[in-house]
Amino acid sequence: MVQYLVLGLVAVTALIVFINLIKGLIRGFKKTLGSLAAIIASAVIAFIVTVIICKPSSSLVTYLINLLSGVLNEDITQILFGIEAVGEVLSYYVGLIIAPFVFVVIYAVLSIILAIVASIVTKHIAKNKKFKPAAHRLGGLGVGVVCGLLVSVILLTPLVGIIGSVAEIGNRAFYNCSALTTVVIPNNV
Repeated sequence: MVQYLVLGLVAVTALIVFINLIKGLIRGFKKTLGSLAAIIASAVIAFIVTVIICKPSSSLVTYLINLLSGVLNEDITQILFGIEAVGEVLSYYVGLIIAPFVFVVIYAVLSIILAIVASIVTKHIAKNKKFKPAAHRLGGLGVGVVCGLLVSVILLTPLVGIIGSVAEIGNRAFYNCSALTTVVIPNNV
């Protein structure tokens, strides 16, 4: 099962890199470099926003803790997670789930803003130096590969973390439950 997930993640990464490679080849060096700047800025802003949203004391995490404690009792929650601080665990997992969505929204808004700014700037500034078309396209291709790898890491790393954590939680729950169900029968009976 895990090998299929890994194969799927590699295929998605290859697809993202290929799309950005073609996009960089078509758009050229300068526009693809602008996309790279938008990706980096979006990643930093998404990280900050996710940390603020997913603090253990935030209303979202508090709501999830109350929801979890209403469904499960405290002993089962501690068995499943294996630790006392359920709020920290929930804030970590909520952050892993929310971060890619926050990144996509911020990147969409930021790329629209940067496209408008770039069109205004290029109309009013004379171009001093032009790249040759082949160098311009190959530069865009190289930056496009970097953009694709960066987007893959940003979007798929939380998914890999969730898959690994769920597997670890499943193993802990299995071992803890099997230890709880072991019954010692005295020899006298």
